[in-house]
Amino acid sequence: MSMELHALFRPIQASGRVASYRYAERLPAAPLRPYVSCYWTSEPAEPYRETAPLAARKGIDRVVPDGCSDFIFACDAGANRVNVRYCGIYDEPFAIEHDDRPVRSFGIRFFPGGAYPLLKASLAEFAGRAFSLDELLPGGAGTVAERLFAQPSFERQAEVADRFLMSRLEKNGRPDDSLVSNALYRIFVAKGCGSVSELAKAETVSARQLNRVFDRWIGLGPKKFSEIVRFQNVLTVVRNGRIANGSRLAADFGYSDQAHMIREFKRFYGESPLVAAAEYAGMTDHTKLSVPIK
Repeated sequence: MSMELHALFRPIQASGRVASYRYAERLPAAPLRPYVSCYWTSEPAEPYRETAPLAARKGIDRVVPDGCSDFIFACDAGANRVNVRYCGIYDEPFAIEHDDRPVRSFGIRFFPGGAYPLLKASLAEFAGRAFSLDELLPGGAGTVAERLFAQPSFERQAEVADRFLMSRLEKNGRPDDSLVSNALYRIFVAKGCGSVSELAKAETVSARQLNRVFDRWIGLGPKKFSEIVRFQNVLTVVRNGRIANGSRLAADFGYSDQAHMIREFKRFYGESPLVAAAEYAGMTDHTKLSVPIK
């Protein structure tokens, strides 16, 4: 993977709209950026109190398909319990409920293709599901979680994650990723609008071979992944409040018409672009980045 890919595709989420929780993102160390899209953190806005009103601690954030997968370290302050898991790539949206038990979370959001060198297993096996990270990385995940939640700041947590990931990459080696990197470059430049046959022809491989490579490195085939990339590009326009002309937006991203765009958007977001725009307008933290992504 190359740094150039990171600059071409910057997936976004729909987290940070719950006032009782703080959400922030931060870039990893430069050598890790070909593999990691960002680190993220979510934690209660106020210290946990057993007597705090339940309504004040409830809310829902959306998680939408972004082409990425995540290592998630979660600390349940009420139960004094830490959970570590790997969440494979998703192609459907879902909601996160912040209920009466406060949870501090630290996430490593892998750039498309970035998790494969660490896991050394086909990412299609993990698509749409969550797995215990202790089982996938025996003897290491629990220790990393303890170190993460012992840190006084997001910056220090990121440094712990940097060391953990770089040591894993040095141990595992870095497999040849030229085919998947080239294919990702073409998909990102086209904003997800190209066809699989065109992509395979450009890379001088068969569509079947391309599907196998994407299953292994990304977790989804190139067709579904391209659809997610296109959705993410539309979502960025929606988040930035630039949807005055829906027909033009649909044409710009290769949809047959506005109705087609709205159907696809609902499939990945769960609501229409107009609803999404209103939700982003009311979010509390979606612009808060500890290190601005330029």
